[in-house]
Amino acid sequence: MLPYKNNHAVKRMHYTGLFFLAALLPAMLVLLLCGCRPSGIGIDTGNGPDTGSGPGPGTSSGPNVPVPAAVTYHLNGGTNGTAPVDSKTYSTGDEVTVQYAPVAQPPGGAAEGFFGWSTSPHGFGRFYAAGSSFTITKDTDLYALWSGNGTNAAYPKLGSTAAQLTAIGTNAHFALVDDVTMTAPVTASQFSGTFDGRGHTVTLNITTGGSIGLYGLFSSVAAGNSSVMIQNVHVTGSITADGAGSSMIIAGGIAGLLSGTQNSITLKNCMSSVNITVNPGQAMPYVYAGGLVGVVNDTPAILQHCYTSGNIVTTASFVDEDREYFAGGILGYAGSSAANGRTTVTYMVSLAAVNWTLRDTTRDSRTDDARRVAAKKAVTGAGAVTINNCYGKENNAVSMTANGQSVAHVVDAVLDGTTLTMANAEDETWWNNVWRDVWGGDSPAPEKPWTWAADVKRPKLYGVD
Repeated sequence: MLPYKNNHAVKRMHYTGLFFLAALLPAMLVLLLCGCRPSGIGIDTGNGPDTGSGPGPGTSSGPNVPVPAAVTYHLNGGTNGTAPVDSKTYSTGDEVTVQYAPVAQPPGGAAEGFFGWSTSPHGFGRFYAAGSSFTITKDTDLYALWSGNGTNAAYPKLGSTAAQLTAIGTNAHFALVDDVTMTAPVTASQFSGTFDGRGHTVTLNITTGGSIGLYGLFSSVAAGNSSVMIQNVHVTGSITADGAGSSMIIAGGIAGLLSGTQNSITLKNCMSSVNITVNPGQAMPYVYAGGLVGVVNDTPAILQHCYTSGNIVTTASFVDEDREYFAGGILGYAGSSAANGRTTVTYMVSLAAVNWTLRDTTRDSRTDDARRVAAKKAVTGAGAVTINNCYGKENNAVSMTANGQSVAHVVDAVLDGTTLTMANAEDETWWNNVWRDVWGGDSPAPEKPWTWAADVKRPKLYGVD
């Protein structure tokens, strides 16, 4: 046993230590509560080695904590009924089974009735068929979509598959409510109606243009008995055209050919990031390729507020002079010879790269060309082709090569468009100023469908996130 006096010393040390710990405890509690710790103090999380200076490799900050989320259904124009009610209590991460059709009358004009549900009342959002399922990440509103039979522009026929789009018909009103993939163009014998993509994406994987050699989402669009409107669609993917079985190639992301003088064709608020590759054989006399449209010919067409960002590549060999090869970032060819066939191209932006290559040892002169906006403009008689307020990105200068030698590209301010700097091309403010009439920004809507995609620094259509 220790001597008595030493016991007093031990007691003093004991009391001193207790006082020290009592003083230190509040500071240690603060550190623990804020998730901090002094350098050199390691905490074994069980998820990685302790380094003594912080969480080791593999240490997680913890799983996301599920929070309550609800699904609310809306009739969205339906009458004399009620929307389904999902009374289940969900947490984020749960799987939701979508309700079936509401017990209600469709709006007048929606002849085919209920079609499905969308996160947007206009069909610009994510589409869910009745009975399908999705993982809920937040409170979700689902709106009933009502389909017409294709004869009423106010209630167009709705489609969510490639098969439904392919069967669109010649003179119809159609709206796309989901993303689709197409392996062949819509060949509705010169489509003449309205098509609204409602912000959705059509992915093309097209390698055939039929006996006429027309390539695009639509092979051909004609203004017949009524005006034509194509709008609010993003086309991506690829078109590979060799012209097999045809005497020409006319290719564009949205349409191969626009024609007809009876009524107007309007193409607006569209974006094309399609890569178009043209590899015609030696016998191919005519090639017209455009990022948006291959040829606009003698038609009162209005093309506005669209942009392209794909690659247009043409490579050809030939042995005579009676051939034409044109490639443009927006249009391959625009021609007009009559007063009722005038075309206006305005507020278009080409971010596309145009590469034009000819392997030719015999031609002394050539009419072929490549441009950032329109490769060729041909006007005769009372016709007119107006191209204004169009832009071509500076670092996507046209590349032209013939017989292995670089061909000088003579800049044409109209056909090449005003030079768009890289800084402006990636600046939301610039796009807002140029496209102010259709720019929705943080509050996009069907009439102002453009908003900003900060991750890629370019505009995107209002629709599915």
